[in-house]
Amino acid sequence: MVQAEQQLEIQKSVVDSEIAAAKLKVEFAESDLEKFTKGQALQTERNAQIDITNVLETLEIDQERLTWSEKLYKQGFETKGNLDKDRLTASQSRLKLEQAQKALWMVETFDNPKMKRSLEAALQEAKENLERVKLQDDRKLAQYAADVESQKKTLSLSQEKLERDKKQLMATKIYAPQDGLVVYAGSGGGHWSNESMIEEGAVVRNRQEIIKLPDVSAMKVQVKIHETYINQIELGQPAFVVLDSMPDQRFRGNVSKVAPLPDSQSRWGNPDLKIYATEILITDKLPDIKPGVSARAEVLITNLVNVVSVPIQSVTTRKGKQVVFLASAPQEPVPVIVGQYNTKFIQICSGLRDGDQVLLAPPFDTKERDLGGAIIADDETLPPSVTNQIARASAPGKDKGGKDRSRPGISPVLADADQGGRPAAEGPRSAMGARPGRIAFNGSMTNQADVLKRFDKDGDGKLNATERAEMERWLARQRGTNAPPNGPVLN
Repeated sequence: MVQAEQQLEIQKSVVDSEIAAAKLKVEFAESDLEKFTKGQALQTERNAQIDITNVLETLEIDQERLTWSEKLYKQGFETKGNLDKDRLTASQSRLKLEQAQKALWMVETFDNPKMKRSLEAALQEAKENLERVKLQDDRKLAQYAADVESQKKTLSLSQEKLERDKKQLMATKIYAPQDGLVVYAGSGGGHWSNESMIEEGAVVRNRQEIIKLPDVSAMKVQVKIHETYINQIELGQPAFVVLDSMPDQRFRGNVSKVAPLPDSQSRWGNPDLKIYATEILITDKLPDIKPGVSARAEVLITNLVNVVSVPIQSVTTRKGKQVVFLASAPQEPVPVIVGQYNTKFIQICSGLRDGDQVLLAPPFDTKERDLGGAIIADDETLPPSVTNQIARASAPGKDKGGKDRSRPGISPVLADADQGGRPAAEGPRSAMGARPGRIAFNGSMTNQADVLKRFDKDGDGKLNATERAEMERWLARQRGTNAPPNGPVLN
């Protein structure tokens, strides 16, 4: 009843606020209409006229520039590309003038009349809304006044019921058989049970389970294991448990129960997910903790002693077989037979010896990968008139006049080559030339950094005379009989 009386007073204040807000909207609507009529409409038209003036001046400049470009082009002092560019600029300026004129016409014909009509309609709507608010507020005040009278009658009935319930309450105390932590038993029958939840006011039946008193002298952890690992879990396997509230302490335990069937509750979120409920009994003494705390557990499947193992990222697959790459011969994959593994290491049953150094990542295979993205395929044959034109255009290091064009201080280390296997001379490049930083032979691309790493024996990042000679012999073998007599040219 007190709440109803307070709601009535609050509603009176709300009514006053709503009426004041409706009046304010009417004032704003009148102000917006006057602002548009006396200022905004005129400013919009003026802005459109200014845009037309600016476009006209720009068009005159562009047209004058086009006239001079045409004269210079006829006399041979201007290029065809610049002439076309000036023509395009003048054409765009004419189009912008047409757009600006059309925009002014649209503002005068449609936008300003439409905006004025819209503001007039908003003003009319604000006035009608003010009248509606007054009528609705009168109805609300009458409703809240009636609610106060109703609550007074309800209070009288509730007081009579209170006296009856106090007598019934004396006979509703249930005593637990022993001391312990109280846990609600739940609905017992799941979602489809007719039994109500254990809550205040619920009706219980005879011998219904209401609360549980768990024995906290021994604790177990309930985990869910995916079907890919459940066959490796057996009763009695050792396990370690770490509580989220005590991450720096580990407790021993063992597997005490493995569910024979997958958990049915997990099917609601993902029908294809199959996980099995598993219980781990903690054997170490636990501190004073409450049931239901979060924890994570690790089950020891096996303990491998005196075996050869490598980091798991060192093992890769080549042609359907597991292989590793030794540091002494990084280009030759070594087949291995693997065993069990965890998230860090993998067991090597055969293929490696204790002390072998392996690479953490497989080396880049230049025979199988083409990072250059060559357009011409390896097995595609091109006519000699296409692939040999660049090589025969001029000798490397010579221009058409026979002058030396070679760059001082650049040694013949790496070269760009055309798709025919010949190094391309400096000068204009064809569309099928190799990209800078790679060597191309018979259509396949080789990364420059890999070649440098292959022949840089001392690891100083540069090629000395011996290393350069070895590389040139390798390049000659790659080019085959189509190689020119002189060496490659750095481009």
